Amino acid sequence: MLTEQERRESYRLRSEKVAVAQRGKPKPRCPSGCVCGKHKGSQGRSLNKAKGYWVLTGIVHPLTGSGELSGRAFEHRVVLWNTLGCDSLDCAHPCHWCGKTLTWVNLKADHLDGDRLNNDPANLVPSCNGCNIKRGWRRKADA
Repeated sequence: MLTEQERRESYRLRSEKVAVAQRGKPKPRCPSGCVCGKHKGSQGRSLNKAKGYWVLTGIVHPLTGSGELSGRAFEHRVVLWNTLGCDSLDCAHPCHWCGKTLTWVNLKADHLDGDRLNNDPANLVPSCNGCNIKRGWRRKADA
């Protein structure tokens, strides 16, 4: 697992000015400047319960799509991006399973151990959509 320091070094938080302008009304128990990730425009890490992945919010990264105002990306994709040393969305890598050449438009970050919350760089490999889906089916069949 990544330490808190390693995780924070893998992306850059957007400016506090932008974060404050986009932040929704904090809950009464949250102090001003909250970074819990539960408020619109917050900076932090939250769990997407529907998909079961960690989501980084309030970051500036090529994977967020629309620059500083979108600021949301799945943590496993950001970690794999940094592990592979990419500098643009056109960066090409082979699928770990079948060897098909992929760019970040069609690349999936596959968890080798099947644990969606384990975003350790050694646990993440590039995968094409077909191989990623097949591995998911096998894991469900084995369970």
